[in-house]
Amino acid sequence: MNKEQFQQLIDEIMETMGDVPGSHMDLLSRMANQRGVPASFVSSIKSLEGSLGAVRIILQYLMFELEATRRERDNFRMALEDQQ
Repeated sequence: MNKEQFQQLIDEIMETMGDVPGSHMDLLSRMANQRGVPASFVSSIKSLEGSLGAVRIILQYLMFELEATRRERDNFRMALEDQQ
């Protein structure tokens, strides 16, 4: 996410937060208008991206295992039906 995308995201969030009380809205506005992205935020985003990558790989593996298990189940059913 580059700075322009980040600023656009902040602008969208600010638009949707119209119901926030005035005192809190002032604080949020000041925070949104600050220049630069804190290093902790950037490191959190990078960590989150890495975690999401790992979750994607795990889900792909689980889907593969599920399909293999279904195929084995179907093969066992067919073999059992053939014996009867």
